[in-house]
Amino acid sequence: MPDARLYQIIPVDSGKLLLAFTAIREFGIFNPSNFTYKKIPLKTLTDIPARAEFYAWRDSEGQVCLNILHYGILQFDKKEHSFIDNNPFPLPKGWHNTLYGIHDDPIKKQLWICADSGLCIYDRPSKKMWTRNYNPQDLPVLKNETVQNRPSQVFIDRQWRIWLFGWPDEGSNQVKYCLDSTRNKYLQKDTIGLDTGPVGYTEFSHFYETDNSNLWIYGMSVLSNYNKSLRRFQFHKSGSGNDNININYEDVYQVMEDKMVAFGSLPTRACILPPWVITLMLLLI
Repeated sequence: MPDARLYQIIPVDSGKLLLAFTAIREFGIFNPSNFTYKKIPLKTLTDIPARAEFYAWRDSEGQVCLNILHYGILQFDKKEHSFIDNNPFPLPKGWHNTLYGIHDDPIKKQLWICADSGLCIYDRPSKKMWTRNYNPQDLPVLKNETVQNRPSQVFIDRQWRIWLFGWPDEGSNQVKYCLDSTRNKYLQKDTIGLDTGPVGYTEFSHFYETDNSNLWIYGMSVLSNYNKSLRRFQFHKSGSGNDNININYEDVYQVMEDKMVAFGSLPTRACILPPWVITLMLLLI
């Protein structure tokens, strides 16, 4: 494996892991059973922009994809062992997907994509891309002009709330919306705490919901989770210390839930962490 910062770990087939070293544009499959690592080439039709950024993700059908900012979306081809440019989710002409704006809805078999010109919903059964300009189901969220203004992140939680973040104007602050299941009503109380706590510039980039519906939202200089008792988001400030509680971070790239972790070498004293404990992979500088 390269001597570089690891940004993402994505489980793939047979216990293998896709590792993303996006700063050096390298991706590979790591097999923990025999400690082998095999690079994944990027086979694009045209040159990737010099300042492009990358984000890998896996959909509900097990397909691994790669978002490339200012380029498009690639799919991992197992036979070729490569990310290929086959235009799997065709956006309208002139529209470009954002880096992190992807959410897969396995129940409705839809893929939500944030683009610079608005929100897109790819309907797998019909293989059609729905937008504000093509809305055959008359979806309220696609008719909502407010959330069409440069959305950057989208997430649907287990309560069927839809979270939509964006940057409506260049140089403006990031806006954060939460809509109910009808997509018509704004749930302003549900976003309490997201705009308080951090000092300085922040970017909310990712969502993660644990098995017990504990919602985490995180990114550049921010790590927050929803406190059900206080009914608001709680900001976890970056700090240093040796008490095994503080987390020293600048960017948080990925949150993964570890449902059962055991440690301790003494047979008479083993510690089992409860299911709500999470493992954080952080960018530390």
